[in-house]
Amino acid sequence: MYMWNRGPNREIMLGVGRNLGSFGIKANRKIRRYVDALADLDPSMEYSGI
Repeated sequence: MYMWNRGPNREIMLGVGRNLGSFGIKANRKIRRYVDALADLDPSMEYSGI
């Protein structure tokens, strides 16, 4: 996980060593749940995709 404080914005990037598709549907769901939890904590969050 990488985080940058870019003035009024924070950027978080989750890095994976392999292609995300190779982790399967369960891993994709867990990552999506994590992103949703971050959005619940900070409603101004913008999601740009996996």
